[in-house]
Amino acid sequence: MKPHSPASEIHEAPVPDKRRMEGRDVLGLAGVALAVVAVAGAQAVEGGRLLSLINLPAFIIVLGGTVGASMAQVSWSQFVLAARRIRWILRPPTDDRRERIGKVLFWSDVVRREGMLSVERLIDRELDPLFRKGLQLIADGVDHRAVRDALAVSLRTREARDLEVVRVFDAMGGYAPTIGILGAVMGLVQVMDHLDDPEQLGVGIGRAFVATIYGVALANIVILPWANRMRSIVVRRSESDELAIDGLAAIAAGEITPLIESRLAGYIEDRRT
Repeated sequence: MKPHSPASEIHEAPVPDKRRMEGRDVLGLAGVALAVVAVAGAQAVEGGRLLSLINLPAFIIVLGGTVGASMAQVSWSQFVLAARRIRWILRPPTDDRRERIGKVLFWSDVVRREGMLSVERLIDRELDPLFRKGLQLIADGVDHRAVRDALAVSLRTREARDLEVVRVFDAMGGYAPTIGILGAVMGLVQVMDHLDDPEQLGVGIGRAFVATIYGVALANIVILPWANRMRSIVVRRSESDELAIDGLAAIAAGEITPLIESRLAGYIEDRRT
């Protein structure tokens, strides 16, 4: 009987294209832009001056204070990783579950035709660390339960590291409004030095409260939405890793390819249903 091949004839495992590992997604920036335009537009419609919302010292206090407070609660490596992950807002990792299923089904056919040791020649060609580890365990003849347990440790470790990054942004979202209030109080203190000048009093109070606007807006328009966006990316990556673990464990258990394909299909079912 001709061995099963997913979708169409597969003669070699799909090779990931590094150019497709991340896809451009402007929704994160577009949402922030829309919110800023809405706030500024409402200010203009109400007859307020847009220039009254611009205050460089207040911006420095809120941004610098928020970042500094967040740095104080995490390690340097965590903070650097969080800074690097900001690129996910514009270029999130591509959901590669279909590609992973194709690889698993290809390897399943290879193993059924040539035996477990045949995967040794595939290890060096594989770039995915999780797949490389799983293939090595299969080549070593490790029991499928042990394969699943070993790979699950890798999944939990990566997921915990990614969630630590998300918590950095959660913390920034909590600090920003408070730092904004601090900036407002500092501005009011300066206003008190000019109580003898009524003309400057109202302007000074308005400028003082700009810091509060910056803090609340930075938290609720930028930081917290981006944190939730990154959290959803972490969840999708974990689902993709669970798919890989299920597939590799099934290969180690000697399951037939159609059964593996049927099981993994559940990971790519239309989420709109």
